[in-house]
Order: sequence, then structure tokens, then C-alpha cells
Amino acid sequence: MRISVIIPAFNAARTIEQTIASVLGQKRPPEEILLVDDGSTDDTGSRAARLSPCIRVLGQANLGPPAATNRGIREAAGTHLAFIDADDLWPPDKLARQEAAFAAEPELDAVFGHMRSFVCPSATADERRHWHIPGEPQPGWMLGTLLVKQTAVDRVGLLDERFRIGAAIEWLARIRDGDLRLRMLDAVMMHRRVHAGSLSQRSDARDKGYLKLIRARLHERRNK
Repeated sequence: MRISVIIPAFNAARTIEQTIASVLGQKRPPEEILLVDDGSTDDTGSRAARLSPCIRVLGQANLGPPAATNRGIREAAGTHLAFIDADDLWPPDKLARQEAAFAAEPELDAVFGHMRSFVCPSATADERRHWHIPGEPQPGWMLGTLLVKQTAVDRVGLLDERFRIGAAIEWLARIRDGDLRLRMLDAVMMHRRVHAGSLSQRSDARDKGYLKLIRARLHERRNK
């Protein structure tokens, strides 16, 4: 097994070093780390490049998270792919646990895990009062908990770049609804950072993006 870690990033200078430290600190380290700098105007890319020689920074114009993720998928050399947003964290045993799951069940195509949310230390008291953070870990049907075979990604296809918001959810739905063999581990595989402006927070832009994606998918199904 060769693991490639893909990190799409845009103006993530405040958190990228912590995120990459959690990847470099894995008990089972990945073979490569691909940081896709999606047109950042800060020093996200240079900060990442300084951390380790195994990090490859791929720069591009600002095309959105789906395009950045797809760039990483296309450039990855690993047999298995893992993903993490530029502000989230992995526990040290994330990749080791998932590699063990694949070893125990070689027929698996993808392994997920639970996720735990935490409030970013930069959050204000007012923001904290308005956010609901689950106290217990939740099943993480998310990119950040996933380790997937490259061959499975080839079957599912890439993320839909027409939708900057919601494309990852739609892609994961294709993975879950397809004929892939999946496993959800009962252990925390990701710590999700909650902060103002993150895609995990409700906003008019996020809701409109999801509505646009749903309408497009319904239209495509009717045409079929």
C-alpha cells in the first residue's frame, strides 16, 4: 500500500502548519503529501513547502475546492488516497488503523471513520454561543475521514467541478450508492475545526450552492 494525502488549500496560512503536522505525525506515515494551493493570496504554499521534503506543492488559479481536490487525485502516485482540509486535524493513528482495516479485509474499497468537532481557538464568545458542537464523535461520511483505493476512484469518477459548494457531498454519495465495499470504523479519524467562514457553517451562499447542485442532479435524473 502506498498512501497519497491530498490537501486542497486556499488562504490557509493560519492553520496549514497544524494540519500538516498532524499528517506528518502519523504512526504510519504517507508516501507523499500533495498540497494543492488553489490561488492563495497569502503564503499558504511556501509555509507548507518548508515543513517536509515529502510535501509537493501544486499551484493553480482559484478554481474552487472540487477542482483542487481533482488536481490532487490526478497527480497522486499512491495506490490509496486520503484527504484532509487545510484547517482540520488527524489523530496520530488515523492511517495505521485504516491500513489495518484494509489488511484484514483486502476486498474493501474504502474505509471511513468517526469525526469529532472542535471550536477554533480564534472563535469569539458570541460565535461560540451560536454554534452547536456535538459532544460525542459522529460517523464521518466525509472526505477527511476517508482512505480509498485509487482503483475505486477510477470507477466513481472525479468531483463535479461545476459546483464549488456541495461537490464533496455529492461525490461521497456516489461512493456510498455505488457497488463499492465500504467500512466505517468506530474510532475518531478526524478532528473537524469549526470557525467563522468554514463551509461547515450555515450561510446563504452554502445553502444556495446545495440547492443548485440538487436541482442539477434532479434534472439529470429526469433526462435519463
